[in-house]
Amino acid sequence: MLLYTTKHNLYLVRKMFVKACVRSGMCCRQCACAYGEWDAKAGQCSYLITDKMGIASCGKYEEISKDPNSKYHPAFGQGCSSTIGNRDREVIIARDYGGEIPFVEIEDF
Repeated sequence: MLLYTTKHNLYLVRKMFVKACVRSGMCCRQCACAYGEWDAKAGQCSYLITDKMGIASCGKYEEISKDPNSKYHPAFGQGCSSTIGNRDREVIIARDYGGEIPFVEIEDF
């Protein structure tokens, strides 16, 4: 946590480092978020987009990001907790990050 002041106010900002999302698509292959739709035939959210390098993105990202609640669900950019058994994540980390797990600082979580 970080405590800082301005001339008239005292603020408390919570910050922490978490394992960064490397856009493996694992979350969207487990279930659809509240904004998504499950595609049973494909076994993933129907809005999941994957490029030729295996980098995933959400087809509704712009729309979802406008909702203040999206900070908590689906929590874009708030880190990955789906690391066990996520072989796509391991491949992306090895290829794009030199084998080092990237971290991101989040605040006001």
